[in-house]
Amino acid sequence: MVPRLTVALLLLAVVVSVRPADVAADQLDVAVTESHAHGTDAIAPVEQPVLPSAAAACEEFVTEGRELVQEIADLNADGPRGRPRVCITYYTSDDIYQAVILRYDSARQFRDAKIDAVRRLNAIGFDVCAIGTWQGYGRTAESDRLHQSDYLDVPVECPPRVIAADAGAIPMLPVIVDAVGRGMAATAEQMGWRPNRALTIIALTEIDTAVATYRKFMRPQDAEELARAGRSTSIRRSLYGGLILFNLAKASSPAAIDIFIAHEYTHFAQGSIGGSNDYFPKWFIEGQAVYQEVRNSPSTNGDYLYRLGVRLERGGAPARLRDLSRYEDWQAQEEKGAAASDAAYARGYAAVSYLVTQLGFETTVQLFRANRNGSLEHFDDALLALTGFDTEALDGAVGGWLLSGAIPAVAARPAAPTTAVPVAAAPRAAPTPVLTQIQPAPVSPAASPASPYTGGDAPGSLRIAITVAGDGASARAIVEILRDISCSPNLVLAENRTYTLALALLPNGGFSGQIVISSAAVLTLDGLINSAEARGTVRYQSAGSGCDTGPLAFVARAG
Repeated sequence: MVPRLTVALLLLAVVVSVRPADVAADQLDVAVTESHAHGTDAIAPVEQPVLPSAAAACEEFVTEGRELVQEIADLNADGPRGRPRVCITYYTSDDIYQAVILRYDSARQFRDAKIDAVRRLNAIGFDVCAIGTWQGYGRTAESDRLHQSDYLDVPVECPPRVIAADAGAIPMLPVIVDAVGRGMAATAEQMGWRPNRALTIIALTEIDTAVATYRKFMRPQDAEELARAGRSTSIRRSLYGGLILFNLAKASSPAAIDIFIAHEYTHFAQGSIGGSNDYFPKWFIEGQAVYQEVRNSPSTNGDYLYRLGVRLERGGAPARLRDLSRYEDWQAQEEKGAAASDAAYARGYAAVSYLVTQLGFETTVQLFRANRNGSLEHFDDALLALTGFDTEALDGAVGGWLLSGAIPAVAARPAAPTTAVPVAAAPRAAPTPVLTQIQPAPVSPAASPASPYTGGDAPGSLRIAITVAGDGASARAIVEILRDISCSPNLVLAENRTYTLALALLPNGGFSGQIVISSAAVLTLDGLINSAEARGTVRYQSAGSGCDTGPLAFVARAG
């Protein structure tokens, strides 16, 4: 007997922030949807569950359609008002859980409470991956805000869930599951990341069902147009965590499914690696997604976009990277029609292909890590530090490369299948007592444990020493601040300080590490390493003082 796989849909886009004297409600960012022919972004008003403007007890979340299923008090995260508690609610018509943390007084306390809540839920057999978002009612300063990653990420691996919204989609589930499995395997190998936030993929084949479903997530006129056109939509921030509405009404071949999943799963990975896609220029986000789509599926879009990019460059009318960075810039291109949209994708794909050709695909991934929870401005700093190009210089180099007749280098697809299978299942009646823990990164063949890497930044403000462990899977870095480093108009990171960080090494040579200096300050180190040198960035951030050095580029040589 085929299980019942239909599910009613309801999206949480925003928890309205009301700030009474004792409680400030932190909020999840406005939902952003992406609908793809290639893809269209739209910030849309959506239907949302009603939550109280302030809450002090878990019982306050119980309403029609929302049940309280678990409450844990005295989380191990002390603060001025004691220890927070977590409330787990279940949305009965949407088959998704939500966690809400009460009574925290800083972003650090929220994060500590969340870690302890995950540990204790795991101990009682609760499937943490069934929780779409982590919300909060507490107090934080404007300079100590929570990020999208705080609301979505968990310290466990969460295989995506695939669901049918109508009877016609049920036979397609195995094909989608296989495509998602291949996407997970390819992304793990190529980007060094496995899913650590919830993702639900809802497949639809009937136009009327698609229209009704889309109306839950966007303006009625947009929903009608996109659903009837057979276009699929990605919701990066929702009650479900990540959500993809996969419209199969007009394109349901295995090849079409492979192409779509390769592109959209890349966006999902980008959001987690970088904290949020909002911190990165659209040309970079879409350019890398097309690159991965071409690399990991039967897509021929790369060849078309490359030839279009060459033709536009020769004609003197290419889209420019500086005009394709902000959401509004990209949306303006989309609204001009298919020709302008294709030109935007062509430039983004060419820029990423050029970076891969010159510096390797790993550099494009490292840009996400270097600018995690950053900003568009800090992305430009990281781009310059890791590649030697600012946006204008990169745009010029891309144009010259297109005119040279060079062909984009796309790495071969991985042959090994995934062992982590996404779940195709009926709505949950109760939490599933299974968690898959994230495994340590395997030994990196790129780094050499024979001798330490030493160096620093070009201005001579800091010294770096990196020692790789004997197994090649981890390293230790010592960062010395040799002289004051400006981190705001009136603040400096003071000289004569030394920090020691543990680094995780990825198979592709990427490394990252962070040390918590105080409750509000962290030092982060990211980069790439091979047998000859380590290159990367160091960044100091203090939410308390507002001091942020931005990414400081360094080079450390072996021997």
